[in-house]
Amino acid sequence: RSLVNKEIGSEKDPVRKSNKIDEMKILSPKIKNLEMEGLVTTEPVNLWLKNDINKLSFVIFPDKDNEKYAPKLTASIFLHDEKHDFPTPLKTLVSIEFSEQYENTESVVGDVSFEITDNAKLKLWSDAEIISSLSGSDKERIVGLTNSLQQAILSDTDKAIELQQYKIKEDALADDKTFERLTEVAKENYEWLRSQDDIKASKISIDELHFRICADGQLVNLTRIDQSDALVIESESMFFEVPLFFAKINGNWVIAR
Repeated sequence: RSLVNKEIGSEKDPVRKSNKIDEMKILSPKIKNLEMEGLVTTEPVNLWLKNDINKLSFVIFPDKDNEKYAPKLTASIFLHDEKHDFPTPLKTLVSIEFSEQYENTESVVGDVSFEITDNAKLKLWSDAEIISSLSGSDKERIVGLTNSLQQAILSDTDKAIELQQYKIKEDALADDKTFERLTEVAKENYEWLRSQDDIKASKISIDELHFRICADGQLVNLTRIDQSDALVIESESMFFEVPLFFAKINGNWVIAR
């Protein structure tokens, strides 16, 4: 399994950062803490790797309340040593580092490319059409799928699984698990979610959203205008976001990631 390992620190002030692979958001923890130093996160990235050239990149957003920064960031992608239960590097495929003081002006961006030749299990990269633009009907279909999934998570587990069937199959291939097992886990999660008090979700409209074509035109990432995830479920005590990526396969839009 390939994983991304990220370490964030600060010699003076905080940073907010996001990591992207092949220009796709795999996770985007936003960190802002005057005392933050030495934070490490590790995430599986098998879903995002192509048998081709990939890119590991980062963005550091300056804090407008501070004049100067001295952020530090290290990110690497490695093969997991399966002799260990916890993520342990067997071989590092690529790494990137940033450590430099800079004036509070614009975001700092860095990236490094690398090639993968043995990640052929995933179907998406051969199934998905390559698109260069989205029509009004494309956007309507994507928003319709998002609203349907949002409501299904709250009221119809079987429908929620059906809407995500392609995604769950890809997750199973990436994680060496069965579709049935991941379906079971999803159902348990939705049942728990519905047991929370005052759980709710609001429909979204095209005007509230940003559609980003990524992955060399094979995926569309749907976010809100402020870059938060489009699908939001919340209660008085909980706020739950779901990142969504869509692909056009055999002429139909599906939830792919």
